[in-house]
Amino acid sequence: PEDIYIKISITNRSNKPAPVTLLPTLWFYNRWAYTPDEPKPSIKFRDKCSVLATHNRLDNYYFYFQAANDVLFTENETNFFKFNGTGDENAFTKDAFHDAIIKGKNREKLKAKKSGTKFSPVYQMNINGGETKTIYCRLTTRSDDRPFALGFEKIFTVRKQEADDFYSV
Repeated sequence: PEDIYIKISITNRSNKPAPVTLLPTLWFYNRWAYTPDEPKPSIKFRDKCSVLATHNRLDNYYFYFQAANDVLFTENETNFFKFNGTGDENAFTKDAFHDAIIKGKNREKLKAKKSGTKFSPVYQMNINGGETKTIYCRLTTRSDDRPFALGFEKIFTVRKQEADDFYSV
């Protein structure tokens, strides 16, 4: 639980090229809104391929990701203005990524923000028909200068074999 490698493979099953936008997302449950004494956690920009997630009840976690087209930050807060018309319109709500990607709304504001309680690198790619593209991420308590060291992909083969062996009994 302190070192999780993530492999996301996207296959275009069509024979035609297709644009794909992928947002692997890290967020904190919005407990602070319901428990006033609960300190608000944070996810902060470190560099172009990592963020630091800090929570008072967890260790610090580093989220590493391969170089992305953009990185977006927002808050995991309900958009009450959109939900029921109350409160002020706010760019930094939990549905902000959808609005930024689908509608192009507030994207520059989300790119400029360098911390929040919800984060995502944004991968925009074209995938040819029959092609598979893979993105890797890593969530760990360890600060690592080389989070994707040479040969790290082999861990997925080993873990798959371990699962196959376990379930074959």
